[in-house]
Amino acid sequence: VLLCTTFSLMALLAWLQGARTGRLGWRALGLGLTGLALMCKEVAATLPAVFFMIDLLEGAGSSFRSRLVSALRRALGGAISVGAYTGLRLAIFGRLTIKYAGLEPMEYARAFHVFERLGESLTSMFLPINRAMMPDGLERVVIGLMVAVYAVALVRAAALVFSVRAFRNLVLVQLCFLVVSFMPTLPIFWIDRNLFNARFAYQPAVAWLTIVVAALWMRPSDAPPSPWHTRLAIVATGVLVSAFAASLILGLRAF
Repeated sequence: VLLCTTFSLMALLAWLQGARTGRLGWRALGLGLTGLALMCKEVAATLPAVFFMIDLLEGAGSSFRSRLVSALRRALGGAISVGAYTGLRLAIFGRLTIKYAGLEPMEYARAFHVFERLGESLTSMFLPINRAMMPDGLERVVIGLMVAVYAVALVRAAALVFSVRAFRNLVLVQLCFLVVSFMPTLPIFWIDRNLFNARFAYQPAVAWLTIVVAALWMRPSDAPPSPWHTRLAIVATGVLVSAFAASLILGLRAF
């Protein structure tokens, strides 16, 4: 997971640099790093979809149509990479999916009531509280702090999404990343609220938290620096980090 994360982040940075500079070398490096990420964990197959969103949103001076055509053309390399990986995986293992607890994905979903528990699992992803390890009073405090920070970020995001193009583009890219990283795990996605076994939640959570932190810290480029905004961002970020730290420390004790 750590190797996949490292190569994925490097691939995204390389592709973003290629989109901004127009140099093919950066894009080639991004595809190479994507291949390394795929060798670590198959979830990196979602990266080309994020590359497509980056290409679609970069280039303020060109029309949407020209950006779309260009993004589709450049997406071909990513599609070929994922296709080659899929063929290699099929040749080695003889199948594309893997079994969980000895069950096929849909059998697993029925056995563990994955779809019936989806609402509870998503709640646990955004509010990761290990209820078996956390006293009721502390649980309410931690949930309250997380919700408060999310509310502040939502208010700021509502203003930024209409006034700051960079923030709007970041939200679109991260929502794309959230969806494409979440969908493949849907039949096996569930979180035990008494254990917080969020093995499939970390990638969608990264996308979500990126939007939250950007909403707290970004401001319109023409807006003068505001000490009040800086203090609010520092406090909100500190509160969110502290709440997640308390939850994750107790989650590790559960394991």
